[in-house]
Amino acid sequence: LSKNTNFRKEEFLKENQSLKKDLEQKVAIIAKLTESNQLLKDEFFALQASYTSIEERCRRAEEERNDLIERLKDLKEKQIRFFNEQNERETE
Repeated sequence: LSKNTNFRKEEFLKENQSLKKDLEQKVAIIAKLTESNQLLKDEFFALQASYTSIEERCRRAEEERNDLIERLKDLKEKQIRFFNEQNERETE
């Protein structure tokens, strides 16, 4: 009976050691995944900030483009009026 008890005790100790080893491995994996997750979050926020900056620059460029188009239209209208006035003077 004592041999059987010692044998079972040894088996339990081996299983306990095996489970502890598995637990340590799982804890290490979780730590790596947590670190990777944080790195991805940091990269995401950096990319988001970069995107926001680019989006703002694009918005400003579009506003500037629209302003330039309006100025060009105004100048073309002035040019047309000028040429019309020149033509009227020449026909008189």
